[in-house]
Amino acid sequence: MPAQVDFSHDGKTAILTYEGQFVLDDLRYTDAHVAPFLDRATEPVMIIVDIRALTSMVPGVLTVRTSPLFSHENTRGIIFVGGNTLLRAMADVAIKLADFKNARFVKSLDEALRMSAQHQV
Repeated sequence: MPAQVDFSHDGKTAILTYEGQFVLDDLRYTDAHVAPFLDRATEPVMIIVDIRALTSMVPGVLTVRTSPLFSHENTRGIIFVGGNTLLRAMADVAIKLADFKNARFVKSLDEALRMSAQHQV
């Protein structure tokens, strides 16, 4: 299954779920769905990236730093959920390369949803 994208009913949160091996087509898929959502947003949006079921990433994955998720004016912050040590380290490198300041790692989706509802990053 490719990446999955869901949006909250209030339009304030996008949830991206990745499973298995992350490939660049997953990024293209989520960007294609989330960028228009961010363009239409009337206030900043929290992005939750669920990587609990992600097992690996292909070479070249650090191009994620060019994703509009990191640069769009309507991105409030990004909360990463789960992930093994290597995946979290790679995500952290991408965050630093994108010079993105509002990112956080949490262990559970419930914690990410709570933070999103409270506008915390």
